[in-house]
This record gives sequence, C-alpha cells and structure tokens, in this order.
Amino acid sequence: MKKVFLVLAAVCSLYLVSWHQGAADDPVAAAAVSDTINWSPEYKLTWQDFQGPIDRSSKGVAATHSGLISSASLSPDNTVTITVRSVFLRSSSWVKPEGRTADILRHEQGHFDITEIYARRANAAFRKHTFTRKNFNKDISRIFNTYVEESNRLQQQYDLETNHSINEARQKEWNEKIAQWLRETE
Repeated sequence: MKKVFLVLAAVCSLYLVSWHQGAADDPVAAAAVSDTINWSPEYKLTWQDFQGPIDRSSKGVAATHSGLISSASLSPDNTVTITVRSVFLRSSSWVKPEGRTADILRHEQGHFDITEIYARRANAAFRKHTFTRKNFNKDISRIFNTYVEESNRLQQQYDLETNHSINEARQKEWNEKIAQWLRETE
C-alpha cells in the first residue's frame, strides 16, 4: 500500500540555510528531520522504521509513506540548481502485526525505491532544463509535479500487478524491474 506526499521545498538557498540551521536549534524542526529517512543504497527499511499509527480500517497490512522533496539554490552567478530527493516518513508509515514478514518488507522497500527512481529522473530533467527569471517558478512546479504524478501512477501499478506482494511471481518481476531502473538512473 502506498501513499505519496508532495513537498515543494524552498526556492532560494537563504531559506535552505536558515532551515537547516533552525533544525539544530528548534526541537520541532529537529523532530521533523528525524522523522524522515533519505533514500540511500546502503540503507534498507526495517520494520522499526514503520512508526505511524496503524490504519485499522485499511485492508492492507502495511503502508509506506514516501515522497519527493525539492530544494533550490542560487549561485553567485545566478545559476539555479534544483535537487530532488526521496524520503520515507516514519511517523506516517505503519505495519499491522500480521504484516511483519520479509516479503511484505521487501514490497514496501520497492515503494521507497520507486520514489528514488523518480527523484533521479526529476533531477535529470532539472539538470537539462534552462531556467529564466520569467519561467522559474512555473517550470519548477511543472517539472516537479510531472515526476510526482508519474511516480504515483507507477506506485499504483506496482500494487495492482503484485496484488500488494501476494502475487509472488509478479513481485519477483517487479523486484527485477526496480533494480534495473535503479541501475539505469545512477
């Protein structure tokens, strides 16, 4: 099961600097940062990462809440750099006791990996794009939202085709596809 959130972060480096500094001084900001896991090839999700309240009304046994966050910086020569990262939200992701299996955890990791694939694709699109003062905000939103929507579609297709990991043969195929897409977008 997958829910994707959208956060379009700061558009200027001054805001980013103050936010990162504020996180160290502000316990609320620090808690918000510690609630997220940045995707990394060295880190795989564990059931301890699923700290959110269980949705008892859900037929699913687990839910991964991951999404894309963008940030922007402006260099002294007015070059804009947009960076997109994929993050996992601990306090929104949950698992029911009967869902704590290796197969379901691998399926949930697949959701986080799909989010990372779209972060990489968005970063590639931003690197290729030429921004002007006139189109800056509009283009950032358009490009970012395109990749969020594509990620959402693929997340739904992943759950549908694997039947939330129940279809083992299709899950294996998806595991291979996801691994291939991660290699292709490095």
